[in-house]
Amino acid sequence: IRRPPRSTPSNSSAASDVYKRQDIGCRWGDDIERVSKINADKKVVGIDLEIAPLRVALDRLRDVPRVYLLNARSEYLPFKQNIFDIVYSSEVIEHIEKPLRFIQEIYRVLKINGVFIITTPSRYNYVSLVGKLIPLKFRKYLRRYVYYINPGKERRVHIREYTWKELKIMFEKMGLIVERVESGVLRVPIWPLFERFPFLVFIWDVLDRFVDKLPGGIYLKSNFIVAGRKT
Repeated sequence: IRRPPRSTPSNSSAASDVYKRQDIGCRWGDDIERVSKINADKKVVGIDLEIAPLRVALDRLRDVPRVYLLNARSEYLPFKQNIFDIVYSSEVIEHIEKPLRFIQEIYRVLKINGVFIITTPSRYNYVSLVGKLIPLKFRKYLRRYVYYINPGKERRVHIREYTWKELKIMFEKMGLIVERVESGVLRVPIWPLFERFPFLVFIWDVLDRFVDKLPGGIYLKSNFIVAGRKT
């Protein structure tokens, strides 16, 4: 495992042709750890803009072979073109000021027929809609139980949230073919209550499946998945 440098590495491209999987915005390495178990014979590279989570990932993945970590920006990937079999990015594009540049970079580093998988929050997920109806004075209290409720007038975390149709248009504009769009999960509202009464998890799972069957139900889910390939 390479230690993440303190700045975007300009000399890393020389060895980049050995990488087969890439995780953009890898954070603490959760997804890299899962992928490395499924594809133990493939090299995996994870990048992130922040040093702190990369250091955590480094310690976590120190004994995992064929894994590389780099400090880099997703809009300016320090790799040659046409080298990755798969590019994966979870909950990143909503934080990026230049999303088309980000998608363009995905296109550039993917091999022909290479696969991309992107997950991102749904703009109209039910938590956001409900949160907007809750008065500010109650949000701080609810934050203790529903961690994803915005407690007040804090800094904006997401630059922009999308619908799956918007992302499909953006990816296809950059030359990538979208083959599948899937809904994510329906966020559990109050974890302490569900921990106390486990049977509620089963009921929530049934509700989650029911929402999938509703027209436009994908918009109510917390996030969605867009997958396709470079042709």
